[in-house]
Amino acid sequence: MADVFISYAREDADTARRFADAFQSEGLTVWWDDALRSGEAFDESIERALHAASAVVVLWSRSSVASRWVRAEATQADRNRTLVPVTIEPCQRPMIFELTHTADLTQWQGDRNDRAWLSFLADVRQRVEAHAAPRDLQLGGAPATAVADTASSTRPAAASTSPLPPAKPGVAILPFVNMSGDPEQEYFSDGVTEDIITDLGRVSGLAVASRNSAFSYKGKTVQPAQVARALKVTHVLEGSVRKAGNRVRLTVQLLEAATDTQVWAERYDRTLDDIFAIQDEISTAIVAALKVKLLPAEKAAIEQRFTTNPEAYELFLMARGFQRKGSERLKPVIVRICRRVVELDPGFARGW
Repeated sequence: MADVFISYAREDADTARRFADAFQSEGLTVWWDDALRSGEAFDESIERALHAASAVVVLWSRSSVASRWVRAEATQADRNRTLVPVTIEPCQRPMIFELTHTADLTQWQGDRNDRAWLSFLADVRQRVEAHAAPRDLQLGGAPATAVADTASSTRPAAASTSPLPPAKPGVAILPFVNMSGDPEQEYFSDGVTEDIITDLGRVSGLAVASRNSAFSYKGKTVQPAQVARALKVTHVLEGSVRKAGNRVRLTVQLLEAATDTQVWAERYDRTLDDIFAIQDEISTAIVAALKVKLLPAEKAAIEQRFTTNPEAYELFLMARGFQRKGSERLKPVIVRICRRVVELDPGFARGW
């Protein structure tokens, strides 16, 4: 069985091959219909591979959205909890998948060091490892033990009541609370939260709750254990942001959900120019506190920023905050803000 099954429209075959080659270069086994051999019943082969794969990567494009095959494969993967979708060109995804976190690789041309690719690769590895863990337990079975007589060897073994420990630590980064006294500053606290989620999502040894799942708790008072049970994580990160002019204060604490005890906490009181360094420090501190091994490529991905211009970054967060509201009347405002963003930093791709 393959680690990754790639679902795509025939028109996107070249892009599918790019993904397949990239996954294989990372040591992952891949199945896509290019693997079909002459004489095979293609529908049966595809269905077997789809059910056996640990991660089903659906390449959403205008062609695949219109494909019944791709929609059916995505639906089955969603049921099997193996779905890892990605957008390869701007398109309107099927309504049922609009609420599923979907990576954006519309600009990716195959660069293995690209930040967006590394983040997506970490998501795929996480799904592969999560799917493989229970399978390994089944294959390994219980250790053999000597039996005193034939009768005892035929008795069914008692089921264990001890829960299995998680394959790796997991963390939910709850939306940071805006303490600025100005509701209009909400975009900044939300933006910092989202970028920390993105950074930690690149760490293969750490399971990170998606942005949509974490933000479902925005504005709510919940116990860490409640969040942990719902999102299947071991730890919860809480924080607050106070921004005044060029000064910013971030207070964060990492909690072990089962015991509601503090594992790590810190307060950062700096200028806005240091916001990127603060995010790097928070992500690195969480990885260290959870004793997770950080690979060199993952460390480089965390430290890489789309822009080094703090003003362009703040304006981008403002535009993204307006975009989240989904109001048509805000589109001209978003465009004006983003024009200023790319004036400040023409290389800031997300601004474009």
